[in-house]
Amino acid sequence: YIRFAVISLIYIPISLIMAPEKTLKDYLLSFTGLTSIGNGGWYIFAIFMMYLFVIVAFNIFKKKHFWAACTVLALTLALTVAEMVLEFPTYYYNTMLFFPIGMFFSLYKPLFEKIVTKNNAIWIICTAGSVAGFVLIKLFILEKSVVFYPIWCFFGMAMILLISLKVKLNNKIINWAGKNIFMIFMLQGIPQMTLVNLANINNILYYVVVIFATVLIVIVSEIIQRKVNDLIKARK
Repeated sequence: YIRFAVISLIYIPISLIMAPEKTLKDYLLSFTGLTSIGNGGWYIFAIFMMYLFVIVAFNIFKKKHFWAACTVLALTLALTVAEMVLEFPTYYYNTMLFFPIGMFFSLYKPLFEKIVTKNNAIWIICTAGSVAGFVLIKLFILEKSVVFYPIWCFFGMAMILLISLKVKLNNKIINWAGKNIFMIFMLQGIPQMTLVNLANINNILYYVVVIFATVLIVIVSEIIQRKVNDLIKARK
């Protein structure tokens, strides 16, 4: 949360310039994740709520993992409905269900892998089905209703999961991105907001510049964080 709060402070002057319609309420609530000033507030709010649901579920059911996962699923569904009723932006809730889905997958991962990898034919059929579902929903259905977005994401997650069973996605770039995914997500909004005019000139160039700028900002933030940690350790 400390990193999120510090990054949110960086977004304030950027948002004041790029989004002058934001109110004081928007800025204050952005530190809770209930609103966003470009700082990915919805992501933090979802993390807060998932932590809370897990704490509640496992305090009730202890080592009964299945029922704990069911509780997290029920609470997540309730939160999703509440956010829809309160007219939260769709990105606040359209991927939250994948957290409890991930819990169930963790419980039954050995069984899943045993079935899917039993022979190449089963793996090929499942993988082809996930790819087809991902592509077809994107091309023909996705823009018609927000309901299809989680389904599209499900096919995408299944596609990556199934491919990773056969293809080892392991290299320095992916490992670095995985270790720094939180900071990448939190900081990508800075170049996105400040370079938005470039998108009107050349969209491809805009995304390339944003990617490189994000990587550079993350690297700089890593260096600063290490320096701060070293100073704290030296004082102790």
